[in-house]
Amino acid sequence: MPLLIVRTLIGLHGKEGVLAAAIGKDMKGKISVYIYIVAIAVGFWSGWGALILYGVIAVIWIVPDRRIEKRIVSAAKPNME
Repeated sequence: MPLLIVRTLIGLHGKEGVLAAAIGKDMKGKISVYIYIVAIAVGFWSGWGALILYGVIAVIWIVPDRRIEKRIVSAAKPNME
């Protein structure tokens, strides 16, 4: 998830909420932002280099992030019984 959206949702639901616990440190999101910044800088010298970095970000996010789904399902189970 983009870092801005994640921070907005955590602010809305609270820092102690299920979503905040599921997101944790959100390394994928932070790494993506840094790679975007590097890709923009690299783009001034090498268009192909920037495209490769954007491709790396896409590959990172192709792998599904199951943290949110697992936490929400486990938090809902006690209420379902």
